[in-house]
Amino acid sequence: MENNQENSPDSLQSACKDVQFTDKSALKFLYELMLAENRKRYPNNPYPLTPKRFNLRNSADLTKAIIKWIQLHGFQANHLNPKVRLIDNSCTATDVMGLKLRHGSEYRALTHGSPIISATIHGQSVKLEIRSNSSNYGQYELQKQYRHQVEQSGVLYFIVTSFGQFADWFYTLIGSRHE
Repeated sequence: MENNQENSPDSLQSACKDVQFTDKSALKFLYELMLAENRKRYPNNPYPLTPKRFNLRNSADLTKAIIKWIQLHGFQANHLNPKVRLIDNSCTATDVMGLKLRHGSEYRALTHGSPIISATIHGQSVKLEIRSNSSNYGQYELQKQYRHQVEQSGVLYFIVTSFGQFADWFYTLIGSRHE
């Protein structure tokens, strides 16, 4: 029983508010939070379920880990699918036999500008844009415009480049909200 209380999500959160995270330490802490959540959810199970381990190979993995982190701290977070629009550069022509032929191509284009994660933390709307170390490009002009509009309306906007950086920013945010 004492071991479960020491590893409860609340005690783990309060113990790590002053820690500087690296990606590895933040992932280890996320794993501990998931273990504590499983112990809390299934208190009669002497063998707690082993949670999934995250690895940060790309932006999709980083996104999943961040959403899980926010949810385990009791806040709301969801993945926003970027809007895709179909651009049709084709034309239809009729040949001499009356058959319709289609020439050209169509492709799907992402509308740049919107962030990947939308969250609500202590009643504050937060937008997170994910830029993993493997993505070597910066913000598009539309993303800069969107960020400016969002920040003008009072929403927090943060660009995440690593999991450790996110964990530090997250505890800065919730620490400042508690005081």
